[in-house]
Formats: sequence, C-alpha cells, structure tokens
Amino acid sequence: MAIFPSVCENIQTFKRATGTRTDEFAQRLGTSLASAYRYEKGDISRIETICQLSTLMNVSVATLLGASSEQYSNLDRYLDRMWQIDQLTDRAFRISSPLIYQTTSDAYDLVLRQIIEEIAVKMPRDEAAIRKLGNRLQGLLEKRKRLFRIKQPSLTSIVIESRLRDLLAVGVAGGVDISSRLRAKAQKVAADEAEGVAKQMEECQDGIRIGFLDEPCLTSSFELLYEPGRTFLVVNPLALDGNPLMTMNVAMIATDRDTLPTYSQIADAAWERAIKGKAGAAKIRAMIAS
Repeated sequence: MAIFPSVCENIQTFKRATGTRTDEFAQRLGTSLASAYRYEKGDISRIETICQLSTLMNVSVATLLGASSEQYSNLDRYLDRMWQIDQLTDRAFRISSPLIYQTTSDAYDLVLRQIIEEIAVKMPRDEAAIRKLGNRLQGLLEKRKRLFRIKQPSLTSIVIESRLRDLLAVGVAGGVDISSRLRAKAQKVAADEAEGVAKQMEECQDGIRIGFLDEPCLTSSFELLYEPGRTFLVVNPLALDGNPLMTMNVAMIATDRDTLPTYSQIADAAWERAIKGKAGAAKIRAMIAS
C-alpha cells in the first residue's frame, strides 16, 4: 500500500469542481464505493489506478503525483486550487490585476454576476452551462473573500500603471463583449474600486501594503503565496472577469525551489521602487480623474 497525499488533494479538487459525489466518482471509475473511499485518502496500490484517475480528472500523472508545477486553463479548477492554498497562506505578494479581489466591494461581485448573465443570454446554446458555471465561480470567489477576511493574512500588492490605465479605460471584464449600458457600469465600478485601492494605500491598513509602479519594467503577472514551510508561485494568474467558458490563458502553480528565488528578488525590487502611501494614492486618483 502507498499513500499519495497529492492524489487525495487532486481528487477533492476534482469532486468540488464538478459537484461529483463519492458514489458517482466510483461509478465513473468503474470501481467499488469502498475502493473510491480509499482513493480519496490517497491509498493507491496499482499504477493502472493512477492512469485511470489521470484520465478521468484530466490532469497529468506528474501533477496527480505531486510534481513541482501544475497548469490550469480551467477557471473553475484554478479557483478551487487557489482556495485550497489560501487556507494555509499567512503571507502573500502579488503583481497581477490592479484590484485585489479579496478586498473588493459587493458592487464588484454584482457587476461580475450581471456580466455572466449577459454572456449567457447572448449564447443560447451554452446558456444553461454558463449560468451553472457562473454560479459556481461566484461561490468560489465569495469563499476566498470570506476566508481572507477571517484569516487576514499579510498582503503586498503592486499596482502597475499601464494595467490600471487599461482597467479604467474599459472597466471590469474589458475583454468581454457586453452592452454599452453594462460597459458604462463596469467602468464606474472599476473607478470606484481603484479609489478603494487608493484609500487602502493612504490609510496603510493593517496587513495590507500597496505600491504603485509607473515604470514599464514588469510584463509578467505572478503571485507568491507563503505557507509555513512552503511557498507557492503562481505565474500568469487567470483573470476573474472573463467569459467562464472561454479561458484563453494558462496559469502555472509551482513550488520549485530553484525558481522561487528569482521571483522573490523581482518582488523585493518592485516593492523597493514602488511609490507608496499618500504619494501612491495621489497617482491613482490622478489617473481616475483623467
């Protein structure tokens, strides 16, 4: 008998992402309920079982067995994996979206729901699937937000000028074709949330540090998530405000100790060069006003 903790973790992610019960999981694998329960605990004795699980869950054998990197193009499974990591994260650094989802307002969640609703109406053949997936994604996002408020991990975020400019110009979900009425609302929500970021910078809220970088020196997006004894690197985090059925991106989650120091150095340099406090807030407000 061999116990594979990563197999256990991957199965739980798959079941949550697909809404699959253990009896359904056993049926899809063509095995007994007792065996399915063993697999859920990571108790695997045959290589054929590993291959079956890999095929069913659409993950590589390497990822299933806990390789140092994972790749996600499916927003549903990506968010579920991020929520798993969030549960032990006590410190984070991010250079990605100008907005920190976990600190956004209810208005942001509302406009996301309205955008998904409009996407569903425009795609009648996929309407039911979009509505179902949209509801699940909203649930995952809200879970991450609630957990952040409970745990209150320390967080450092860098706002890149060019990315904020793009957000303010087109609003939330800039890459999605929506009505002019909803586009105007998405732009207002983006401006309001940017003002919230400026306020957080100005007030230096406990546990949250935000810097503004007006140099075009960073083209990649990444996050560093620190747990006791382990660090996760998330490269190219998936956007939360697009069409949930049409993710045109791939995120990588890695724990490779050879790669982490390079990103840590980039993070340190970005924070050192960033404009902080009231000066940074003034930069953001000037962009909102322009």
